[in-house]
Amino acid sequence: MYSKINYKDITVRFLWTLNGGGILFAHEFVHVVSRKIGKVGHVFEYCAGPGFIGFSLLANHLCDRLTLADVNPKAVEAVKATIRENDLQDKVTVYQSDGLEAIPEHEQWDLVVGNPPWVLNSSNKREIKVCDPGSRVHEGFYRDIGKFLKPNGSILFIESFWYTNVNSFKGMIEENGLEISESFRSVSFSEIFKKTDEYEGVNRSLILFLRLALFLRDAYFIRSRKRA
Repeated sequence: MYSKINYKDITVRFLWTLNGGGILFAHEFVHVVSRKIGKVGHVFEYCAGPGFIGFSLLANHLCDRLTLADVNPKAVEAVKATIRENDLQDKVTVYQSDGLEAIPEHEQWDLVVGNPPWVLNSSNKREIKVCDPGSRVHEGFYRDIGKFLKPNGSILFIESFWYTNVNSFKGMIEENGLEISESFRSVSFSEIFKKTDEYEGVNRSLILFLRLALFLRDAYFIRSRKRA
């Protein structure tokens, strides 16, 4: 039995075991994308799980089309349930894929978003929502993403200073014809209570909880793109 959460007019179906934090971070992605990038044509969510981030961007009219992928068949089935329930067959596509291996080469994206597993080089191969053994999830992504990214497209991931910093990814990004365009903390403690009106349609109590969670997890965004 699926649980559900609404992002404006889209009801997302999910299992709690599939949530790696995206159910909360989705609001912050809407906040960041709306202010730093704006509306794009086609968004792809990597390591999508039930697609909290991607569906929230679609619901907030920050993209026209959405593609999602996850290695877990249960996540893919949850996404399919959301597509059916919201009649989004003409706007949303989902793939079961280990990294980008099963993505057709005709796919081309303006913006790639994701909350990939934060713990690099972990020996834990079971907790794939949070652990990236051998950094293969990140390294495989940065190796292959160039052929799917439109010339002016960009990548926006959320990571945590608990486990990494920008230099953790710099090599794998630059070795594959990409460059880091910016990185920034999601929120500082002094900002938790400021400008809450920037989150359109989100309850203020939820905003404060979201910001506190991002602060306590020491979350940061890293944005990259094809090298000019």
